[in-house]
Amino acid sequence: MSTTADLHQQAEQLREQEKFKEALKLYAKVIKQYFAIENFLGIVEALGGQMLTYKHLFLVDPKPKYLELSIGSAMASLQVAQKHKVSSILFRCYFNLGEVNMLAKDYSAAVTNFKKSYDIIPSTSVEKCRALSHLAEANYLNGNTKTVESDLIESINILHKYKNQVDDYTDKVWESGILIKLYTLTKNEKYFAQAQKIIDSDKRLVIRKRQLAEIKK
Repeated sequence: MSTTADLHQQAEQLREQEKFKEALKLYAKVIKQYFAIENFLGIVEALGGQMLTYKHLFLVDPKPKYLELSIGSAMASLQVAQKHKVSSILFRCYFNLGEVNMLAKDYSAAVTNFKKSYDIIPSTSVEKCRALSHLAEANYLNGNTKTVESDLIESINILHKYKNQVDDYTDKVWESGILIKLYTLTKNEKYFAQAQKIIDSDKRLVIRKRQLAEIKK
């Protein structure tokens, strides 16, 4: 019999396979089960996964309801974390809010939330990589373009330094994502080639492969 943690992992896998509707059904079940046993860390993480699923749905089918549901999931995740003092994951809640701010093109709010996330992440955590890369992009879109390339390269350096903290799949997802940002913002072909090399090396990178194909068009 599958545990709630097993179901949570299945929901994450379905999301990465772009089976978004199936993932959402499972996240709803997981969140309900976590509430029943008062596993607030699990609730915060599952709401974050639900937010990402609605985000990806919005990106492939930009209906306003998906953006609204993504924002609602991110806000609910932060509220649960604050109310129940789930401090270990608070940085991710601000990060998720930054992501939905980006979807809504509220770049000033995105800068604020990514900065909050970055500031509370320990200096020796690989999570600094993701927060810095997203902060760099938000700053760029908010009009501060001077340091975008150096900040994104520094985020890759952080990932390389602390990559032992994440699994091989996550490492590839993050690095390829940063390289896509570098190419998109600088138009330097070497970043596109580096991203393609990583993405072509792992068939699990379904979402990244689609993103790269869209950029190529």
